[in-house]
Amino acid sequence: MGLKMFNIFKRKKAAVTKTAPAERLQAVVMRQSAMDSSESWHAVSAVVDFVNDIQRVGLFYPTELPEHALQSYHADYYLAQVNNGGHSQFIHNLGQNYPLTVRNAELGLEAMGADEHLATLRKMIKWVKKNPKKAAAQTGFSGGRDEYLDKLDSEFYAVEGKTPMADLNKAWIQSWQGLRLVSDEAYGAAMNETAKLNEHRDIRMEKRQVDHIKHRMSDPLWLGIATAVASDGQTNVLMNLGNGSYEDLDGEKAMAFRAATAKGQKFAFTLDDRVEIRDLIQPDNPEMPDLSDAEGMSAAIADGRMAQFKSPSVGEKLGEASTQSCAKIAGLAADLKAPVALQHLLSQLGDDAKLDGLSPVDGAQKPETQMSSWLVLVNKTPYYATFTRKGALLRNFENVDDIIAKAPIEEIAAREAKLSAAA
Repeated sequence: MGLKMFNIFKRKKAAVTKTAPAERLQAVVMRQSAMDSSESWHAVSAVVDFVNDIQRVGLFYPTELPEHALQSYHADYYLAQVNNGGHSQFIHNLGQNYPLTVRNAELGLEAMGADEHLATLRKMIKWVKKNPKKAAAQTGFSGGRDEYLDKLDSEFYAVEGKTPMADLNKAWIQSWQGLRLVSDEAYGAAMNETAKLNEHRDIRMEKRQVDHIKHRMSDPLWLGIATAVASDGQTNVLMNLGNGSYEDLDGEKAMAFRAATAKGQKFAFTLDDRVEIRDLIQPDNPEMPDLSDAEGMSAAIADGRMAQFKSPSVGEKLGEASTQSCAKIAGLAADLKAPVALQHLLSQLGDDAKLDGLSPVDGAQKPETQMSSWLVLVNKTPYYATFTRKGALLRNFENVDDIIAKAPIEEIAAREAKLSAAA
């Protein structure tokens, strides 16, 4: 954590944006059941849910959300962090979010009348300003905790024990203008309705999709596995990646990821100079309950099914891709504006077009002629996408002469400029 994080009291020139932000949202949607609960923290948690959900569904920026909702949210975050690991952890975990979070928490505590909590927070703020080096060294753990902050923790806990912040927060929330209380069943629909109030939602959604495609076409891990999945003439597509674990590879342990492909689960071994794809062989295990089913798991242990359970084994080699070749594929895709071009092609398939996965076509990456072909899976339907200096084409997987969508370079450039301005 650098010291720049705490240098928050110097004025900076305002950044110039090319597009105006969305108007600040006024409504706060909450579940009625949370407000009716006798436990105050349910109402506070409902505000936390709203702030998280509306950013995810509506793509609002924090500065576009109701100020009081953010202030309640960050005051509760302050409470949660100090309860978990003290002021030291709170400072450490904030990182670059320190100025905004602390200011919102301060305003929230003031608005809800949590005067004693606020006094403790302001002592911390004063200490951080006076001791930036010590603040940057905080970890929340032994050896990275300042004694003064530990004293503030004790002060905070005494105040919280006497006057729970959640009670003050809930009382304040109940006084808000624009509070919309809905049933649990109506919450999802109400959030979708509120999300549509963001006039920039569509362009931000598209920008997020382009960033997602760009990540898949450039990230060494994703691209390496996607390339290996489609190597050696396999018409296969990487759809998703699971967790990594050490598996047996020709007598030695090596890191392998579970790769979900159009042709089932595979093992993807990430080695020093290449990615290697191996078949994933599922053993004939007895039927097991879900891990969340405690009673069922106890029964499986008692009747011996757990002892019989075996992990998947590594099968034959299916393909591989070198780190060097993947770097060239990533460079070619970037040069041909492939992420934006693919999004432009997908937009012509309709609003419900969902990209399930993509992999570069083996033998169809040609830097010398500036052409790159990818196998893409959209709504579980495979297509070929070809990118050149002149534009891009989406072709029928079964009949490459059947062109599904076109993207001339002029349209790709215009789309890229539009997304850049929106960013």
